Parts: sequence; C-alpha cells; structure tokens
Amino acid sequence: MTIEIELKLQLPRSQNRRFQQWLKTHQPQAEGPVIEHQVSIYFDTPALDLAHQGMGLRLRRQGNHWIQTLKLHQQAGAGLHQHQEYTTVVANPSLELNQLDQGPAADFIQGAAIQSALKPLFQTDIKRTLWMVSPAPDTRIEIALDSGHIISGTRSLPINEIELELLQGDLQAVYVLGERLAEHLSLTLQNKNKAELGYRLYMGQVKEAVAPHLATSTLSPLTASHQAMQSLALAHIQYLQDQLNAILAMPEHLEPVHQAHVALRRLRSLRKAFSQVVDHERWEILLPDLKWLMKKIGDVRDLDVFIDEILLPMEQIPAFKSQLAPLRQLVIARRAQRYEELDWALSSARCTILQLKLLAWVTFPAPNRASLVLDKLAQQALHRLQKKVHHASHNVSLLTDEQRHRLRKDLKTLRYSVEFFGPLFKHRRVEHFLDPLQSLLKSLGSLNDGRSARELIQSWLQQYPELKPAADAMIGWIAHQESLARLHAEDAALIWLRTPPFW
Repeated sequence: MTIEIELKLQLPRSQNRRFQQWLKTHQPQAEGPVIEHQVSIYFDTPALDLAHQGMGLRLRRQGNHWIQTLKLHQQAGAGLHQHQEYTTVVANPSLELNQLDQGPAADFIQGAAIQSALKPLFQTDIKRTLWMVSPAPDTRIEIALDSGHIISGTRSLPINEIELELLQGDLQAVYVLGERLAEHLSLTLQNKNKAELGYRLYMGQVKEAVAPHLATSTLSPLTASHQAMQSLALAHIQYLQDQLNAILAMPEHLEPVHQAHVALRRLRSLRKAFSQVVDHERWEILLPDLKWLMKKIGDVRDLDVFIDEILLPMEQIPAFKSQLAPLRQLVIARRAQRYEELDWALSSARCTILQLKLLAWVTFPAPNRASLVLDKLAQQALHRLQKKVHHASHNVSLLTDEQRHRLRKDLKTLRYSVEFFGPLFKHRRVEHFLDPLQSLLKSLGSLNDGRSARELIQSWLQQYPELKPAADAMIGWIAHQESLARLHAEDAALIWLRTPPFW
C-alpha cells in the first residue's frame, strides 16, 4: 500500500511550452523529462457501488504492462488529493480481483453481486511528461504534465493539468512550488481528480451545479482538535473554490457571489473558533489578500443586494417604477463594472496564490497546544464568543450603525462556530439556541443592507445630482424598512438573551 499526496493545477494547453521552459530556467537540476502514454480504464457497477464506498478501481497500461489499482479513502479537497493505493501488475487488460490484498475492501468487491456487475464506465487517454525535483535535501517532488482526454461512450472531456506529488519530505514544499508556478502561468486549482471528472462525464453532468449551502459539519468528540480544524477548513476552501468557479461561469447569477462571501466569512470565523490550535502568524500574512478578495466580492454583492432587496421591490409599485428607471440604468452599469473587476481578480495569479497559501496554512503541522480535547475547546470557544456579544445585544436600539455592524459580525462568528461544533452536542438544544440567534441576525442584516444602500446612493448623488428625486424616494423606502427591522431586532435580541447556552 502507498499513500499519495498530490496537488492538481489546471493549465491552459496553450501554455504547455511556457511551463516546460519555466522548468528549464527555474529548475535546471530537475531530472527528466520522461514521457509516458497512459491509457486507464475505470470500473464500477451501474449503481456506482464502488464510488459510494469511496473506492476507485482501474486498469492502466504503462509501457508493455497493465497495472490494476484499487484506491481507498479518496479525499479531494481544494486542489489537494490524498488516497491509499494498492497496485498489482496483471497479465492482460482485464481485472484480476483475486490479486487484491485481503481486507474489507477486497471482500466487498469480490462479493458475487458486485463482481458480476462490474463494467468499464470511462477511460482516460493521457500523454504524461514527468520531472523530478529536490527543492531541499530530504524533499522529492514529482512534477507531471498530463494532457489528453477522458472518454465515456460518445462524450469526451479534455484534460490539461499539472500534478505535484510529494514523494518525500515536507508538504509545504509542494505549496511553495505551486506558488512559484502560479506567478508565471495561468493556473487554477483542480479540486476534482480524473476519476471524479470521469464519473461526472459518465453521468452526463458536463457542467457542475453549485450547491446552495455548505455541507453540514460531521465532527465527533473523538476527533483531534487540529484534525477537526483541518477537515472543516479544507471543506470551506473547496466550497469557496466552487463558488469562485461559478461566478466566472455564471455572471448573471447572484447566489455564487453571496456564497463566496459567506465562505470567506466562515473561514475567518473558523480561525477564531479554533484559535488555540491554528498558526496565527501565517494567518496574518494571508490577511491582506483575504481582505482584497472579500472587497472585490463584497462590491458585487452590495449591488446585488441593492437590486434584489430594494430596487426590485420598489419597482413593483407603479408610482415608483418610471421614477427609478435612471437609477436602475446606473446600478446595472455599476454592477457590470464591478463584476468585470471581480472577474479579473478571480483570474489573477494573486487569487490562485492566495488559495495555495490557505492550503499551506490549513495543513501546517499542529502547534504544541493542539492536544486540547475537542469538546473542551468547543466549550471554551463558544463561551468566549458569547461573552463578547452579550452586553451589546442588550442595547441594540441604542447602537450606532458602526456598532450594530460590528455586533452583527461578532454574532455571525458565534453562529458559524455553533454550526462547526454543533455535532458535539444534542441537536435539539443546539437548534433551540440557533433559531433566535438567526432571527436576530436577519434583522441586523436588513439594517446593514439599508446602511450600505444609503452609502451607495450618497456616493452616486455626488456624481449624478439629477438622480435626487429617485434617491429621495428610495431613502424614504429604506428608512421605513429600517424602522421595521429595528423593532424586530429589539424583540429578537430579548428572546435570544433569554435562551440558555447549550454547552
């Protein structure tokens, strides 16, 4: 058995020669290149029983040999791929299941029902070019440029990617090499391996739909604290990447922009919730780029909220519709401009390098204090976060806009932390605590949206004073909505403050 750890990066095919030239210039001691033609056939049942068990079974032609490989516990997240791999040389391009190492996986596959249903689902036809580099005396990294296709029936999907596989040494060296490549090439992280892409192709899912919500936390009290942080953080980074890809692919959709903003907020909350087991120095290095990305996303999100929550409802009233037409034209133009800036940012080396730095931060070895038991860490974190917001929540109606905004951010950190740690406690008690908290956050969110809208309108009036009639009507509407939200926030705060903590 071997354990593979590799980073996958998508590369435009037009930059393959540039990549090879970069290796010659910046890695002159690299061994290679070695060129291989690899044809791999992937097997499963029509019901995808192996995939549902986290297994992958393939035959690969390598030179004059066929190699049978069983992959277990496949973990793909945010461009980082890890799995256990069992390989056997076989005589012909047909499965020899009796050669599998004995164990639960072999017993499952060798069962009569599974074995009789196995069939080829898809195959890959890849030209692989290999180099070996040693960035440090005890570190070896295999660099592979894979160019070819995945084929399933009449469907085909082009593949062109760089794989950086750690053979020996420190995983951080892989991220450093990835960052150096990203400075010179148009790279994006690939969070799906060829098998996952092949299954999607087999099922006819060429374009991926983005999930509207992040998967629920599945922590258990037996999970080590640092491992829990890593698992949650990798899931959030992958979710962020999915949303960023959706923003580029679907510029007219509002939800990916909002969810990308949420993913970044949750990552920041995760750092605070697990403050006792994270590397804060590395986080501080990340912070300027994180704020830059949040600003680019936030600029588009603010306009989307303005359109969806204020402009569209007002336009449903006939007396306002014609009056608001010039303002609508300006908002749509500004949204297109902000989206173009976001598109550029997401396609930049700075964005790719930020994601690599996030991965390096998450997978950095645990600090010495990481031995704290998870449920104890959760109790301390939730108590600390609740204490921070408790006083301000008594005086919601007396807070300034800025104080209310700060309270809302702190309450969101508490809410996200409750969701992180929720599986460690009784579900009913967690929900009893979350319901009034979410109600309060909804009211504070409406007040924050009103504040942002007023600031946008005032900035536009400085450039376009002729919009004043429409702006006055809109500010009046916002003031009415804010008065309702303020009353609701006061009631929600009273209810939440009476709710006992569940930890």
